[in-house]
Amino acid sequence: MNINTVAISGNLTKAPDLHTSGSGKPVCKMRVAVNERVKVGEEWQNRANYFDVVTFGKTAENANRYLDRGSGVAVAGRLHWHEWTQDDGTKRQSVEIVADVLQFIGAKAEKPAEVAFETADDIPF
Repeated sequence: MNINTVAISGNLTKAPDLHTSGSGKPVCKMRVAVNERVKVGEEWQNRANYFDVVTFGKTAENANRYLDRGSGVAVAGRLHWHEWTQDDGTKRQSVEIVADVLQFIGAKAEKPAEVAFETADDIPF
């Protein structure tokens, strides 16, 4: 039996990057920093690990709409490894988390709608 499941929680290192796949589906890529505690000498320190996360469809659109740099997220999904050759012939490889579940722990506030009142009688209080 093979198991390919991963769960992390951390903070986005930059704003999500939304684009459209070749099939026209929304795709959102983001990088999540996850701290781990390590002992250096006699002192405990935080060390960041960075994970690339990709989401699709409505989840991708919502991530782009509500998340920003520094937003907290919890991610559950699977690991996906891929390999490619750059234009200069260099072989590259990458592992990313394909998110099945993306929980927003901290989200950016939506811009409030601007309401204009013409007279003092229009103000609702």
